[in-house]
Amino acid sequence: MFISKFRTDWVTELENYSASPEENDNYLYMLLEGAFVQSLHKQFLFAETDLLFRYLPGFDDQAASVSPFVIRYDSRDALNRALVACDGWPMVAAIETPENLPEVALRLAECCIVEADGQRFNLRFSDTRRIERVIAVLSSSQRSLFFGPASKWYFVGRDGEWNSLCAKQWETSDNKPPSLVFSTEQYGELIEDSLVDEILSVLENTGLQITANTLYYYRLVTDALSIVEGDLEFSNLVRWAHHAIIIQSDSQRALDVTDFAYWRNQGNDREDRA
Repeated sequence: MFISKFRTDWVTELENYSASPEENDNYLYMLLEGAFVQSLHKQFLFAETDLLFRYLPGFDDQAASVSPFVIRYDSRDALNRALVACDGWPMVAAIETPENLPEVALRLAECCIVEADGQRFNLRFSDTRRIERVIAVLSSSQRSLFFGPASKWYFVGRDGEWNSLCAKQWETSDNKPPSLVFSTEQYGELIEDSLVDEILSVLENTGLQITANTLYYYRLVTDALSIVEGDLEFSNLVRWAHHAIIIQSDSQRALDVTDFAYWRNQGNDREDRA
């Protein structure tokens, strides 16, 4: 698991969100990332669902098993019980929109694979660790294309709490034709956004119990990277992050630039160190 356990009343909050949309001709849909719990969509066969990758070229059973998918939400006990499998994974969002199920699924599917520097990549907006940075790097016209007529977008964040991403329909204001072709700068920001999670994954594999307190370690590593001076290879960033975690855990104090300078002066950033 990559984020904090969800609040115990998270489904109750979801039910509260579902109580209001139809009063203004909107519907509430769940957007679930399928990569973390493969074939999860099969647990929702009793509900109205649609796989986003179904609208993309090359769709097959393997793609279906990891595809993000949309569910028309209602507060049936069976649906709420099935959602329990999502607890602790960065995969749960809820969208309020007047669209019907195929319309919202197709619109989101068109945003799954985007282009940057002549290459195509998966935008992974259904990974709730990524969604805030995705929205931040989009131009206003791209946001308009991404959100469409949706009025609200909720997601369970790293803290296990529901967060609200947008409270109204985004409008195009930069007079550019809607396009999800990304600039080099946009692509670079998206790649950078995953760096802390990649480091945490490596540290977890070395025996550090990250999942015991994911938000705590995320903040520690974020703080550690914020004072890095100069360029470091990824392996050295991992070493520095591990050292910084030890400092903060043992001393219960905040890092400062002298900690990084001392660590580097000891030759810890050398690949050929003993």
